[in-house]
Amino acid sequence: GDGFEIGAHGMGGETASRVLQADRFQIGPYAVDRPSLIVPDDPEGVLRAEGTVGNLGNSLLERFTVTVDFSGQRVHLQPGPRAGSQLSVHTADFDIGWVGTDVQVLWVLPGGDAERLGLRAGQRVLRIDGRRAAAWSEGELNQLWAGEGSRTMGVVLREGRGRRRVDLEI
Repeated sequence: GDGFEIGAHGMGGETASRVLQADRFQIGPYAVDRPSLIVPDDPEGVLRAEGTVGNLGNSLLERFTVTVDFSGQRVHLQPGPRAGSQLSVHTADFDIGWVGTDVQVLWVLPGGDAERLGLRAGQRVLRIDGRRAAAWSEGELNQLWAGEGSRTMGVVLREGRGRRRVDLEI
């Protein structure tokens, strides 16, 4: 169906997944508009277990104190210090991360602003916000998506033998 396939990595290894853009995601009174979601697409595995609806990642859950009521089969969320006034999740229509020894564009949502700016999966990233891409740790790259609100991020990409700068909204 919608979105496109990627390989997502977690504690259990790689799993086939789809990247989708939702209109809105809401959990209790907390909501975010137009988040990019990574949804498992494997026919088997822990996320396809009976009674499992989905997987909430740590970038969402770290904003709450989580209490699990196993006997009542409920999860209680209480806003923590990072909950803030707005729930912040990955809302960009692209992702950048480490692939082997390079920082690359990992995926680009078709039809989004990043695609219109010419981003393509597999492009090598040379600079992010004025800093050499190789100087960013994986954790720092992940933190780019954890900020509150939107901002512009300057990215320099390898284009053939040259370079091209684009300003991306995150």
